[in-house]
Amino acid sequence: MLEEISATNFKEAYDLGQQQTQVIDINGIPAAIVAEGMKVEFLKKQFDEMLDKPRRFEQNTVIGSAQDFIAYFNRYANEQSTIFYNENGEFFATLDWHKSAEIPSFKNHTVRFTSEPHQKWSEWVAKNNKPQSQEDFALFIEDHIKEFEEPEGQVMLEIASTLKATIGVDFKSQKLTHNGQSQIRYEEKMEGKAGEAGEFLIPKEFIVNLQPFKSSSAYRIKAWFRYRVSRDGLSMWYTLQNPHLPKEDAINDAFKIIKEGMDTGHIYRA
Repeated sequence: MLEEISATNFKEAYDLGQQQTQVIDINGIPAAIVAEGMKVEFLKKQFDEMLDKPRRFEQNTVIGSAQDFIAYFNRYANEQSTIFYNENGEFFATLDWHKSAEIPSFKNHTVRFTSEPHQKWSEWVAKNNKPQSQEDFALFIEDHIKEFEEPEGQVMLEIASTLKATIGVDFKSQKLTHNGQSQIRYEEKMEGKAGEAGEFLIPKEFIVNLQPFKSSSAYRIKAWFRYRVSRDGLSMWYTLQNPHLPKEDAINDAFKIIKEGMDTGHIYRA
């Protein structure tokens, strides 16, 4: 019998086997056993496309505001749905969270909301405490004129554009009692005037309205107004007062909206 199988017949049988593909069922998912290389090809994607509807929810969604985040969460949430958040204003929810340690879930349905910094806020923070030339500082104010509340942006622009500062020296004589000699000391005093006729009072601070995040409300922020005369000329800058507080308030506001808006589920700090 073995003598009847020639090398040619064996090759033909092998080639025929290479062309055969078997389809089997693995836990309800069809799989193809491809003879070449004996590979197993799962046909889940092709199988799902033939169904009237998917066998389970698979969705990863990104939301742009706390209000829309909790609205989406409530639409699909159940008692196991869970939200995690952190101090950076990031909220992440898994709608199909585990029912228990014995009944795990694939966690294929998620929704995320990240507090994204507002462009104007980022620009103000980038220039905070950084001296600029008078021209550059005036241009910065002109670009952000709508954010000023007190004084108004147009007044602040006029101050920045026309400010002239001089340094005066006040000499004072002081007699030393122990030897009767006199000592001269001096104090530098910087004086500034703004306006064509010096009619503007130069404020020590100003107030701006800024949104820390794109989806947050605007907050009133105070800033110290600074200027200095040096060999290189007049420089100006500002110092934001407690800039971290508006960000914290905005994140707390987002948390309050989400926490109070939850119809079901759980929320934890990550």
